[in-house]
Amino acid sequence: MTGFGRRLRVLAIGPQPVWPPIDGGKEGIHGALQALARHVELVYACPCPNPRADSYEHFRSLGIDYRPVPFQPTDSPAVVLASTLQLKPFKFHKYGTRNALRAFSSVLGGLQPDAVFCFHAHTEELGQRLRRRHAWNVPIMVREHNIEYELVASYRATLPLPSRLASAPFEWLTRRAEQGQWARVDSVAFLSDRDYAIAVATGSVCLLYTSPSPRD
Repeated sequence: MTGFGRRLRVLAIGPQPVWPPIDGGKEGIHGALQALARHVELVYACPCPNPRADSYEHFRSLGIDYRPVPFQPTDSPAVVLASTLQLKPFKFHKYGTRNALRAFSSVLGGLQPDAVFCFHAHTEELGQRLRRRHAWNVPIMVREHNIEYELVASYRATLPLPSRLASAPFEWLTRRAEQGQWARVDSVAFLSDRDYAIAVATGSVCLLYTSPSPRD
């Protein structure tokens, strides 16, 4: 509750539509949204040029204001090149381009959230740009699905030597960007004790929360 006797209004930004929750990534976001909606006034915005007709009623039944955004992130050569020239990992930057900012701003309109909740490291840049554009003086939280730069490193290890060498900058950019996020945002939620420990060991975390263990 806020000091004015109403529930907190939280803008949740996701990387994809999550209804129906047909895979692990969608299920993880869908379940978290459902839990959050029990405690806050929740708006969920995500890239979705063609929303399912039944998605609006589904989220309405959960008490969630669903805002699909007519924007589709792409891994085009132009996006990859532009991201790399800006020393940003394209997997993050493609969600925070000027086109993405324009599309999300149009859908969100005059929304005034009390907090911004970013699902995955991918959407943090977009959350920051929205906060600046709309002059929201609110905290930003990132919910890490995993540590992205570890996934990049794991994938690189499977490649032939020439490809491993060529992709080394992308791993470095991802590590640099993700640790920068941990230092920049107001709080971070990790899904495992291991990821929490790794983040703390970097020395870049200011404020951390972990998900409760099943026994809690």
